[in-house]
Amino acid sequence: MARFMARTMRSTLLRGVSPVTRLTWLGAVLGLMALGGLAGCSDGASAAPTAQTAGSAAAAPSGSNAAASGSNAAAASAQVVAIARGKVDIDGGLLDIAAMADGQVTHVAVKPGDAVKRGQVLVQLSEQSAQLDLALADAELQRATAVAQSDAARVPAARDLARRLASAAALGATDRQRADDAAATVQQLEAAVRLSRADAAIQKQKRAQAAYALAQRTIHAPQSGRVAAVSTQAGAWVRAGQAAPLLVIVPDRPLIVRAELNESYAARVKPGMRADVTLESNGRQQALPARLIRIAQTYGASQLYDDTQPRAAVRVIECVLEFDQPPALRIGQTVRVNFHE
Repeated sequence: MARFMARTMRSTLLRGVSPVTRLTWLGAVLGLMALGGLAGCSDGASAAPTAQTAGSAAAAPSGSNAAASGSNAAAASAQVVAIARGKVDIDGGLLDIAAMADGQVTHVAVKPGDAVKRGQVLVQLSEQSAQLDLALADAELQRATAVAQSDAARVPAARDLARRLASAAALGATDRQRADDAAATVQQLEAAVRLSRADAAIQKQKRAQAAYALAQRTIHAPQSGRVAAVSTQAGAWVRAGQAAPLLVIVPDRPLIVRAELNESYAARVKPGMRADVTLESNGRQQALPARLIRIAQTYGASQLYDDTQPRAAVRVIECVLEFDQPPALRIGQTVRVNFHE
């Protein structure tokens, strides 16, 4: 605006005006320009606080929302009283099926993934030597039983003879020595019967032992479940008590979580407390509701870490949780447990 006024004055008003008058008018114009600049600065300074105030007012609701969101998050997090790491398991653990006798595997009746019932045949070992031992035990038992029966059959007649000789000796019809010898014979026969019966009992036990050894050649499922692994095959030689099991069975029991709770949280949890279980490998999975059913009575070292570094300073207590509903999880999966009040 000031520039327009200056151009206008130069083009119209100043034409034909003396130099002194021009200087006077120029001073007046410069004064007006200075006053206009001061007014503009004053207006800008007053407008800035207004804009700042409006901005603060507009931002106030957003800050309130953030504060409300923070309070909600704090309230939600306050419900979690402890956090633990755990693994999915079965109460009692997996069933390791081992050989109870040395021998060669002749048949494997199952494969991984098969469902089995209690008592079902899983693996068959060679039975030839065990059958021979059982046959020999049968023969020894029969012999011992026959001897015991024979000895027992002689006792009644010997007792009758000893009784008659004793009566005759009392009447003087025979000498006393003969009666005494008959009584001694009865005692000897009775002792022989006891020995033969004891021998028969021993042979009976040997026969039972041989039958048990034969039965151990056939490996049955101790519980119903599903075969997780098979580590033998027909023709393999196995030994009783070997480290590697022949099969592994997952019993038909509900899945649980074995969680390791740091000792600093031990006082915050108790049986019956609710918890949420989530997979560590999939944080977006929906949390699975569970309930704490028991807490170990002793502290121990952590068993969940896969590294080999010593963790003697870390003491944990085992917590066992059961799911509200059967989950679609697998044994051995690592989970995170949030305990709630």
